[in-house]
Amino acid sequence: MKKKISNFKFLISNYIRHPLFSGSAIMIFGTNLANFIAYIYHLAFGRILGPNEYGELATIITLIGLLTSFYSFTSMVIIKVVSASEDKEVTGFFRFLNKYLSKIGLIVAVIIFLASPLIASFIHIDLIKVSLIGPIFYFMLLGFVYKTFLQGLLRFTKIVIVTNLEMIGRLVLGLLFAYLGLSVFGGVSGILVTVILIFFLARYYLKDITSRLTFSQYKPGKELFKLSAPLVISSIAMNFFFSNDLVLVKHYFTTSEAGFYAAMATLGKIIFYGTGPVGAVMFPMISKRHSKSQGYRKIFLLSLFLTIAIASFVLLIYYFFPEMAVKLLYGVKYLYVSQYIFTFGLYMATFTTATLFLSYFLSIGKGKVAYAMVAASVLQVIGIIRFHENITSVIKVLLVLSLSLLLFLIIYYIYSKEFRKEKSYSSKRST
Repeated sequence: MKKKISNFKFLISNYIRHPLFSGSAIMIFGTNLANFIAYIYHLAFGRILGPNEYGELATIITLIGLLTSFYSFTSMVIIKVVSASEDKEVTGFFRFLNKYLSKIGLIVAVIIFLASPLIASFIHIDLIKVSLIGPIFYFMLLGFVYKTFLQGLLRFTKIVIVTNLEMIGRLVLGLLFAYLGLSVFGGVSGILVTVILIFFLARYYLKDITSRLTFSQYKPGKELFKLSAPLVISSIAMNFFFSNDLVLVKHYFTTSEAGFYAAMATLGKIIFYGTGPVGAVMFPMISKRHSKSQGYRKIFLLSLFLTIAIASFVLLIYYFFPEMAVKLLYGVKYLYVSQYIFTFGLYMATFTTATLFLSYFLSIGKGKVAYAMVAASVLQVIGIIRFHENITSVIKVLLVLSLSLLLFLIIYYIYSKEFRKEKSYSSKRST
């Protein structure tokens, strides 16, 4: 008995010391801390600005998130290339990306700036506030490249530092500018100043890569583009589905209603951000085991269990204590949304579970399933344009689509060859 206990302790000790576990633990802690600070940011501005102005700030932040989705898909590609390369090759790859993305980012930022009057007119927000989106996009793009390189080089501690300092900077500078009377413009200005500072900090952390004089020239091949395609499609579609509703609500509803909806969406997204690190850790683990023809079904099922457990816990709070949740996080001014947060949370739970299935399929090279996410995003826009009589109508559209997407992915999983292979692999091991 003592020997078994000793062996068990040894196995646990080895698992904890494994770089994959320690790196995952750092990322989970850092991601949730950053998400917590981000929620403090939204709660603070929700209380200070009130429903009308907070709705404007939340819409601008959502638009920034939509724009960043156009390059966020490259993170896994960069991580795979960097982690598998030698130092000289990493420098060559960095210079290649930095050169081209700097130019592309500048062009896109200028286009966004020139389109600011149209954007401001569509979402009914002052031009001066919207005009900062272009510069924010440019520096966020460059900072994103640097942070992704840090992750590919397994510098998880530095990633956590950079990410959390960015969240703290947005909060502190945004509140400072708002306190000085700049209101929504102050909140957006705080984001701009912060992303510029974070760009320089991330670059400093990569000085050993950026300052290397001898390096191998990087030449992109067909494999890079083949690898990127499904990630491009799924990332953009996922971000659009996640964010489109807020933009459309801001367009169709009154400023006050849009502010209430933004608060409700922020509460619902606790489920998404709370479970996000589970999928982030699952993806590389399954991808690695799949490439080595090793079993990975248990990893996915455990990830699924953790995701559902976390989501269910939050849903129980929203079902039994909706008013307490709203008052605790936003105050009595937002009690109106307490009637909606459970249903919206249910939508967010189904959407989050669907994205976990999507990440699973992408990790084993099943890229075609990304088109299901595209279809859901298109139907979401059509659905909200057609049914936007009130907040309930919008939530029903989101819930029906997320449930349909999840059901499709579950059926696809059950009837996939990978599922049958994994069942066969598991049964062989048990005999």
